[in-house]
Amino acid sequence: MKTVKGLFIKAVNILTTEKDEIAANFQTIKGQLFDTGELETEQSQLQEELNVVAELIQ
Repeated sequence: MKTVKGLFIKAVNILTTEKDEIAANFQTIKGQLFDTGELETEQSQLQEELNVVAELIQ
């Protein structure tokens, strides 16, 4: 039982000493994964094209 407790404490200590690095990495990844700027630009361009085509049809 002491072995399990010791390993658990060791794992928790590793996580708490590296928590700042883990949080910083998460922020970096989050920014890359959830950045929709490029998609929003493309959507705007496609909407403009759609409006031009719709006017040509009328």
